[in-house]
Amino acid sequence: MKKLSLSIFLLLITASAGADEIKLRPGLWEDTLIPGPGSPMARLYSSMSPEQIQVQNQLADSAEMMPRVKIMNGRITVTGKTCLTEEMMNQDMEPFKKYMPKDCKSTLSRSGNTYTTHVTCSNPPMDSTVKGRMIGSTEYNARQEGKDSVNGSYSNEVTSRWVSTSCGDVPSLSSLIEDSSDLIEGASEFLKMLGDRK
Repeated sequence: MKKLSLSIFLLLITASAGADEIKLRPGLWEDTLIPGPGSPMARLYSSMSPEQIQVQNQLADSAEMMPRVKIMNGRITVTGKTCLTEEMMNQDMEPFKKYMPKDCKSTLSRSGNTYTTHVTCSNPPMDSTVKGRMIGSTEYNARQEGKDSVNGSYSNEVTSRWVSTSCGDVPSLSSLIEDSSDLIEGASEFLKMLGDRK
C-alpha cells in the first residue's frame, strides 16, 4: 500500500515530464519526497510507530521497490526507486489517462524545461496541480499543491535523479498501473484509511 501511494504521486510527476523539448533518460531513478503537513503521506507516516518505520526500512534494505522513511524533528523524507521505460516516456500522459477514473479530468502544459499538470476529480472531490522543472535529462524537481475532501489543502515536494540504465528488481512505473482496478481500488483504500484516522 505504501509503495502504491508513492507510485500514484510519482505518476503525476513523471507523466508530465516525459517528452517535448527535454526528454528524461529511461532507467532507474531515485526519488526523494518531502510531504508537507497535512498531506496524505505525511499523515500516513506520522501515524506509524518508530518500530513500524524501522520494519519498513528493513524491508527497503532487501527490496529495492520499497521506499525508505526518515523522520527527524517532525520532518518526513521518503526515498524510493522508480523505473521509467522508453515506452512510457514516449507516451506523454497516456498511461495515466488510461487508468484515470471517469469523473477525473487532466490537463498538461509545457514551456521549455518547465511543466504543469492539473487534475480534478468529482468523486471524491480532489484538485491537484503539479509544477515541475527538468534539469537536463537526468534530474527534475516538482511541487504538488492538492486539496481533497479527506485532507483539505496540502503540498508535496519531490526531487528525482537518474541512477542507471538497469532497473534491477524494481518494476516499471507503468507496470504498477497496468491493472486499473488495483490502482483505483488502492487509491480509494488509501483515502478511506486516512479518513478513518481523522
